[in-house]
Amino acid sequence: MEIIVAKRYDAVGSYATAVVEDGCATPRHDGCRIRCDLMCPPPPKKKPLGFEGQRRDPPKEGFFQPPDLELLFTVPPRGQACDAYVDWEMSYFLLRGAMESLLQRGSPV
Repeated sequence: MEIIVAKRYDAVGSYATAVVEDGCATPRHDGCRIRCDLMCPPPPKKKPLGFEGQRRDPPKEGFFQPPDLELLFTVPPRGQACDAYVDWEMSYFLLRGAMESLLQRGSPV
């Protein structure tokens, strides 16, 4: 079954009919098509440098320097590296043993 929807007259004077068949169909009219641009859009603009791009002056009082910072980053001489590890390991186990004995006695730590 065919349904005639509209009649259009051309410049010559003849007319064309649009025929719709039963069921659903994708519209094929030029006005229904997605237009494709031939040129790509321009790249996004860079944001202007604001406060983030400026360098700040160093603090007037100087940077904070904790007194024990050097203890964390000291490197023993090459020959004493193993001795330093043994000393650290020994002090760790002594401290751990002392803590365990205090906990067994029920003393608050």
